[in-house]
Amino acid sequence: MTLEEWASCGRIFFILKSLAIPGYFGKNAVGVDVNFEQTAFYNGDSAMIWDGSWFESGIPEDKHGVAERTGVIPFPYINEKYASDGFSISKYSDAENEASIKFLKFISGQDFYRGLQLANAEVLIPVIVKEPDPNTKPSPFSQKVRDSLSGSTNFRDDIQTYDPDSHMLDTVRNALQGLFIGKTPEEVGAEIVKRIEDYQ
Repeated sequence: MTLEEWASCGRIFFILKSLAIPGYFGKNAVGVDVNFEQTAFYNGDSAMIWDGSWFESGIPEDKHGVAERTGVIPFPYINEKYASDGFSISKYSDAENEASIKFLKFISGQDFYRGLQLANAEVLIPVIVKEPDPNTKPSPFSQKVRDSLSGSTNFRDDIQTYDPDSHMLDTVRNALQGLFIGKTPEEVGAEIVKRIEDYQ
């Protein structure tokens, strides 16, 4: 990570701390689990929720019209140099490799994803379907999610699955909790740097 990127992270730590001090994250923010977070959002007690496109399938239509009043924004773009994707197979035997390749071609083909959309219009799939089935009719909220991703040209898995420093998800998550229990942004940054050095 470059010095400029670390400086940007440091600014984020200070912003989070400035929001934590007056209590904008609520009481006992580090004790909030995903169920509490989602319930608060459904009931209108939380202004926003940070989640993935899969979140749409779990929104109950009868909870105070949450689907109707919820807007969608896409995640920030991830720097291409940190990204990678693709399938891999073990080299076992020619026959099994041939079958594996045939299977991978099937589950990554347009017909497969077009069929998924037709079977369940609420499923947002991480693929650009060039010619969706005309009988596929997503819900209004699902359409909001699709519209927010309409400018995307590439889709990736969760970053921790291909991050060469796989410990970083827990390292950063654990360190950030310190902002809510009295640690300074500088201490949080130093903790993250130390953990990176420990793993090198």
